[in-house]
Amino acid sequence: MSSVLVREGITTAQALVRDYVEEHELDGPAEEDPFEVLDYAADDLDDSVGEVRESFEKFLALVKTFAPDEFGTIYCEREWRALNVFSFKPEDIAMVVIPRTVGKLRYFDPFVRSLSQSPLLPRSVPVVPWEDLVEH
Repeated sequence: MSSVLVREGITTAQALVRDYVEEHELDGPAEEDPFEVLDYAADDLDDSVGEVRESFEKFLALVKTFAPDEFGTIYCEREWRALNVFSFKPEDIAMVVIPRTVGKLRYFDPFVRSLSQSPLLPRSVPVVPWEDLVEH
């Protein structure tokens, strides 16, 4: 249940109690608000859900499932994941490796064409197809 629904429930319950007290001409509200405990619980729920979501996102960022035919590829052995942000200067890049195609999608040629239209990398950084490296 989301904390929004919990808070709506608290507001509804407070209104019902207030209406009941007025309708039956009862004494005013108690010195301590019994709904304050529910407010704290809703805050705790928000915090807990946020912590679980963050933990789950970190977990998923580090999990990679492989299809059976991928276990013989380089990806199982050399794919590293990090949650950190890395800053690279163009002179830090030794090479860019891109597959020519994956299934019917072409990657290499469009990427090289896009580089000629935008100075993302200096010309001194080689862009090579993955398949050429595997064969050698």
